[in-house]
Amino acid sequence: MAAAVGRAIESVSDLLIEAGTGTGKTLAYLLPLLLSGKRAIISTGTRTLQDQLWSVDLPRLKGIAPVGVRLALLKGRSNYVCPRRLDVCLGEYSADDETRSRLIDIRQWASRTRTGDLGEVTDGEADSRLIPLVTSTADNCQGRACEYFDACPLYRARARALEADLVVVNHHLLFSDLSGEEEAMPSLLPRADVIVMDEAHQAPHVARQFFGRRLGSAELIDLLRDIGSEFQALGSEDVGLAAAARDFESVFRRLSRAWSTSADCAGSDDLIEQVDLAFAALATALSLVRERSRIYEHCYQRVVRFADLFALLTESDAPAGYAKWLERQSNGFSLHLAPVSIADEFGERVRAAAQSWILTSATLTVDGSFEHVAAELGLGDVQTMLLESPFDYRGQVKGWLPPLEALPGSREHTSELVECTLPLLHACAGRTFMLFTSYRAMFDAEALLASRGVACLVQTRAPRSRLLTQFRQTERAVLLATQSFWEGVDVRGTDLRLLVIDKLPFPSPESPIIRARMDHAMVAGSDGFDAIMLPQAITGLRQGFGRLVRSETDRGLFVLGDTRVKTRAYGRRVRASLPDMEWLDSADEAVRAVGSLSRADTEISA
Repeated sequence: MAAAVGRAIESVSDLLIEAGTGTGKTLAYLLPLLLSGKRAIISTGTRTLQDQLWSVDLPRLKGIAPVGVRLALLKGRSNYVCPRRLDVCLGEYSADDETRSRLIDIRQWASRTRTGDLGEVTDGEADSRLIPLVTSTADNCQGRACEYFDACPLYRARARALEADLVVVNHHLLFSDLSGEEEAMPSLLPRADVIVMDEAHQAPHVARQFFGRRLGSAELIDLLRDIGSEFQALGSEDVGLAAAARDFESVFRRLSRAWSTSADCAGSDDLIEQVDLAFAALATALSLVRERSRIYEHCYQRVVRFADLFALLTESDAPAGYAKWLERQSNGFSLHLAPVSIADEFGERVRAAAQSWILTSATLTVDGSFEHVAAELGLGDVQTMLLESPFDYRGQVKGWLPPLEALPGSREHTSELVECTLPLLHACAGRTFMLFTSYRAMFDAEALLASRGVACLVQTRAPRSRLLTQFRQTERAVLLATQSFWEGVDVRGTDLRLLVIDKLPFPSPESPIIRARMDHAMVAGSDGFDAIMLPQAITGLRQGFGRLVRSETDRGLFVLGDTRVKTRAYGRRVRASLPDMEWLDSADEAVRAVGSLSRADTEISA
């Protein structure tokens, strides 16, 4: 793999590489990158891998890198504390407020941190409500006009990245750069000779976000907060602005409540029109005071931009080639407009660049073919390389398809799966991941297992990092999780013995973007299910399966609770895409298999 990456860099060509678990793909692209002397960007799918590259993999190769090579780590805005917003927020909470106490902790940390990376002081899940208060967005950042600009961790990190020879970023940041979302910031891409995308199976999904448009209630709440803070700071004299802001907030809240129970924008025409009028009134009020402060000027620009975007996203029909939808959230909503296909836009940018693009993942192929991902990314006749995992899956893993009768996705199905799994849990003494395709199934399984005396670690009950630590440290651990645990989670060694996946992770056919993509495929003469639904399910399943075996010494039992793999014609494609393993025929065989793994662990410990 390293040789192939080196040739692609030297010839300024593009390369798709599927490198199975255990091939050492990270080292295989880092070595030729460092030895090439070229300027490079490495993009990862998760911040976990980004941090691992920076703190583990690159230091291991320090002696190989050319003398004087400059390295930089760059994350997205939401990772860096914004000094201005931190100070503003501190003034909004009373002395006895718990939020203010946490803000003071962050300010004390900010006075001594070298990076400004909030990951040093916060837990992403536990502090999810706090982080937006102390970070900036492309909309509310004032850039060089900000009085805190010289001390801004984000701009300092960006400056280091612009001077570096190798920059480690993530996919969201890369596509933000590629799409020109941050117009006020100089782009990293033109300075790079090589772009490596690790976990490249995520690229189409992330690209679709950045080549489309989005507006959420969070942005509007943030706008109103900034107007209110500046209103107070300047003495509360602008009565017209205060009234316009109150009216806007009132109608915006009514729309949020209406959409909290609605599947789409239909039936909200009157409220949408009222929001349009409220936007216009707020823009007029801000235009009269915009010269009073930089904040008001910036808020005026945001209101005008948001008003245009809101009008676009609430039109009755989506533009040709796009899908549009309303996404409901627990505390608000977001409106989306996304391209059905990103092939033309992404493929043209890759071909037009005088750069090497290296895209790699453990799961890029379907049935051993790159055809699906190459077409989705618009890469045409790109060079490809398929490297199988060096692991002996047939010797390390056994599979079992329990004979469940209920329809996958139903509550009866979850109940049947739990009943079939209980003997396995007792036989392997825990050390189990149960991965679900929905929160409902996960919580149902939690209740069923609790009623049978099985205590579980459950996603959402604690931050992800704490759950994984508890899993490693708890002798009979059973962890229940949804799809955010299907990839990027690594519990190497003897920590995981049993992996249960409730069903094939098909995307929802009710999703507007999935429906639009299936329609687009059928117009092009392909079967929508075969072209869109099945490849996505296979890729997701392979990612989930990848949690079980992470090293040559790992052993385990894989349970897939979806009999469609046996009964449907596409089941053969699904099984062919999984590693070669022995499939057991009965529950007794499965119990004996997982029991033998636990006995082997006991013997090794002794």
